[in-house]
Amino acid sequence: MDINKNVELKYSFEWIKVSFNLFRQSPFHFIVLGIAATLFGLVPLLGSFMSPLFTAKFANLTAMVEEKIQIQFSSVFHKLFANKSVIKLGLLNLIFAAIILLAKFFIEKTFISGGAADITSILVAVLVMLLFCTFGILSQMAMWLSPLICADNPEIKVFAAMLLSLKASLYNIVTLFLYGVLGAIFTVISLIPLGLGLLIWLPIANITVYFIYKSVFIRAEGVKYRID
Repeated sequence: MDINKNVELKYSFEWIKVSFNLFRQSPFHFIVLGIAATLFGLVPLLGSFMSPLFTAKFANLTAMVEEKIQIQFSSVFHKLFANKSVIKLGLLNLIFAAIILLAKFFIEKTFISGGAADITSILVAVLVMLLFCTFGILSQMAMWLSPLICADNPEIKVFAAMLLSLKASLYNIVTLFLYGVLGAIFTVISLIPLGLGLLIWLPIANITVYFIYKSVFIRAEGVKYRID
């Protein structure tokens, strides 16, 4: 797989636009899957484990709708745990989340709960926080597209998929940053009507990952994406 290192800025909005149009073709199934993903996401650590699985499943449903395949309700959660590589990604994501939680606990107990601290302790605390924030951001970049890479390319190993995801994210950091800003704006807008807009926006946000994946990875002409 080759990485498109220069995805144009206009795609930051195009991903959302095309995802909304696709969502309209099968809103019920995407909303159900979005609710399930959100509920699991509220559970510490378990949500981290399930996140890559739901990312892959959203891609699976999106590919089916794109290919005009009729979706049954049973298809929403069908083979959610079928891909062993995606399950491994879930376990790694759980470990990453646990490391972040332990780091947060360590910082609070060591540098915050002790009351007044000297300047050295404060600087050390800030440095540790920056290190773990950097680790958290990079680990999520590596995890972001890797479920789709593993599902679409069974021959690729888990860590190789994570490296590809990280590289693709860093190469296109400006376009993805703009996409993130637009996503934040849509999230705020969706919160206005008692948060009900999230029922629509969260599935759309998950669908965009599929189209981002298709934009940042170059495939041979005529080769279909096999997200299954």
